[in-house]
Amino acid sequence: VSQSRYQLDSRIFHIKQHLDSGGYVIVQPKLNGVRAVLTADGFFTRSGARICRHLHKTWDRFFKSFPDAVLDGEIVEINGSPHLSYILSLIEQDDTEDLGFAAFDMISEKPFIDRWTDLKILHEGVHWQSSIDYNFATVGAVVISDFDTLISLTSEFSPTGDKEGLVIRLPMGTYQQGKRSNDVLKWKPFDDCEVSVLQINWNGAKPVSAVVAHNGTTMNTTISGSASYWKSVGSPNGRPGTIRHQVTATSEIRDPVLVCLRDDI
Repeated sequence: VSQSRYQLDSRIFHIKQHLDSGGYVIVQPKLNGVRAVLTADGFFTRSGARICRHLHKTWDRFFKSFPDAVLDGEIVEINGSPHLSYILSLIEQDDTEDLGFAAFDMISEKPFIDRWTDLKILHEGVHWQSSIDYNFATVGAVVISDFDTLISLTSEFSPTGDKEGLVIRLPMGTYQQGKRSNDVLKWKPFDDCEVSVLQINWNGAKPVSAVVAHNGTTMNTTISGSASYWKSVGSPNGRPGTIRHQVTATSEIRDPVLVCLRDDI
């Protein structure tokens, strides 16, 4: 039996406090793709490594109009494929004809609400003279002003081929390069799943990973919980356990975390 749940951390209380004090948040879909920064010189990781050398003609047109723009977003397959391995193979082949880029932010010192406004203006500025090309898009957003509405929105969300969760942003949040920020919360649906635990791997006194089996498939997982707990439960030896994993449109088990080990029933 699986129980639907959401990945939460202490930042949700920061978001709630902001809403309860009369503020609002901006919510965008979290796309199923490969995170990238796009400039006039091509695609790069956030650490600066080049990952795609050629530009689709739509992106080329954009940067002829706005050569200094630096966009943050997701590389996606234009038909909305949910398979990251397929998207990565297209990137490795430099197959930009089948790749789309969905920009959800711009890199600048402005607060997010101003960055988002600038991004929409730039995008509309390119397409006033031609039809919108799916190979280049901006990610939509909604404004939420109370916590109950936010919770309802997340509880109604279901992953699709191109969407895997939600991103909740404070409007005055600044762009944080390579940092976790209280101004941004990624919210993804997670399920619990029963497995057989085959092995727990230790790095000194710390449990770091596990090997589990589910429906005839063996997989590696990370581990949640204290070292004292995992020492107390003893050797796995195929005993039942529970993993928590991200829910996807393809029903694949993504980002599994082993959370407990039990005795045989």
